[in-house]
Amino acid sequence: MGILSLLKAKNAERKAKAAALAYGTAYSVWKEEDDKLAEYITVVRDCVEGRINEQLVDRGDYGFMLNEDEIPVAYLPLALYYEADETHDEGSAMVTTERVLYTGALATREWVFKKLISITHSPAGYSVFATTGVGTPGGIAYGPDVATEVQFRIELGAAIARNRLPQYLAELEAQRAQHAGQMPVPSPPSASTTA
Repeated sequence: MGILSLLKAKNAERKAKAAALAYGTAYSVWKEEDDKLAEYITVVRDCVEGRINEQLVDRGDYGFMLNEDEIPVAYLPLALYYEADETHDEGSAMVTTERVLYTGALATREWVFKKLISITHSPAGYSVFATTGVGTPGGIAYGPDVATEVQFRIELGAAIARNRLPQYLAELEAQRAQHAGQMPVPSPPSASTTA
């Protein structure tokens, strides 16, 4: 084997290792998202089948005044309240099966799911609620590290409150099917690495 052939073989080997590493990283990210979607589908399916109490086991009120049949869906000990892209306060928030509650040092706020016109989520970790009869949309910020989980919990609470669990389940299943089509595939081995 000549020097040129040896250099080509080493270069091909280096490229193959880089491609394998890139594939492994991409697959790991994809798998984590797929597992999360599977978990969300299980939670919503259990709720559709009448097992809400098995999925929403935390009955703490964390200082919020909850209605008799209201069940906590998520508690956010650190949240920001904002309106019109301006932060107004820092406090805590709770998502329930009826509404999103916020309480801080300067403000308290409630967004009842049955009165919402829209919910807009950002991957940066905040949600904006537009309510009928209220001029300026407002929302809560919770950060990008927990954004996916919090946004799922907000959507779950809204689906329960609006009797839309079957539709939400169908949306999640469609999202997972689309995600399955985006699974990374390893690059084929080059001719020089198989020879």
